[in-house]
Amino acid sequence: MDTSGLSTDAEANHDASIQATAAVFCFLSIVTTALRVYSRKKKGVPLAADDYLIFLSLTLAISESVLYAYGAKHYGLGRHLLGLNKQQLVDYAKVYYVSGYIQPTCVASAKMAILILYYKVFATKKFRTWVWIIGTIVVLWWIGVVLAEALICIPVAYNWNKSIKGHCGSSEWNRNLNPLPWILTDAAILVMPIPMIRKLQLPRIQRLGLIGLFLLGGIATLSSIIRYIIVFRISKDITWTIADATIWNIIEAHTAVMSGCLVVLRPVVIRLLPGSDFFDKLRSKTSRSRYKEKKSSSKNQGDLERLQVPAPAISTVRHPTTIDLERGEEVTDYTNIYNGKKHSRVFS
Repeated sequence: MDTSGLSTDAEANHDASIQATAAVFCFLSIVTTALRVYSRKKKGVPLAADDYLIFLSLTLAISESVLYAYGAKHYGLGRHLLGLNKQQLVDYAKVYYVSGYIQPTCVASAKMAILILYYKVFATKKFRTWVWIIGTIVVLWWIGVVLAEALICIPVAYNWNKSIKGHCGSSEWNRNLNPLPWILTDAAILVMPIPMIRKLQLPRIQRLGLIGLFLLGGIATLSSIIRYIIVFRISKDITWTIADATIWNIIEAHTAVMSGCLVVLRPVVIRLLPGSDFFDKLRSKTSRSRYKEKKSSSKNQGDLERLQVPAPAISTVRHPTTIDLERGEEVTDYTNIYNGKKHSRVFS
């Protein structure tokens, strides 16, 4: 391997960035998942398959975050290649091998949770057909990625130990093509429910709020696109330059979980939107409070002032809804430090 131009600074690292990202997004995804459970309980809806898929996705996202944070601390992730010893490089490669299974399973679980919810909520035949089509693509994509991870190097240990007998296939197709179905299914899942929501007999502000909830799922799509771009920037100083891709791996996994939770937070959000009971009660309480203050302060004023009362709170008529929304690669260029040959790996 040509090491010209590589830094030998053994102290430089991205530990803090990786660990901070992991901590912040673990917290956010745990909070949104807790709100999801609260939303279910608030509506008296039992936990179902989509909820358990989100729990699986959350567990995997947290596991991957811990793995990356630990790898940054002990295995050289986010440090310059020439500053690492042989064992650190081996451990680094193992971290990314394991993440090659965790990441796609985490995100695929979140996608399937959303699609299952869509299937239960939107009853039209055409819509459900599209759910089946996209769900099939997601499952096939996941199977393909997992098989590629398992079979790209034979035996498995050859992924991190090139001193043993073995071989690896080319991973260029994985880097260039594999993320595309992922991003396209993200976009499809994002826009699918919008036409259906627009038809709901709800106050306009509530419809817009619900659409906004679904569009927040676009954060996960954006994360996938950014990660896809960043992996092409990874240089021969692999353990150093892969830090940014690692950070976006963490973000992508957790935003997938959060997107899966946001779509069922209607009971939480709808109560905070104008036209909901929350605002009616708030207006009513405010009016009563102001009236009491006015009455107290105007005790000795004229009859006209004493007769002034606040306008009654506006009552919003709830229109029936037609559906119930409540149920409804990273590139790892692992350098062969044993025989001087360069081996490129891609993990989704």
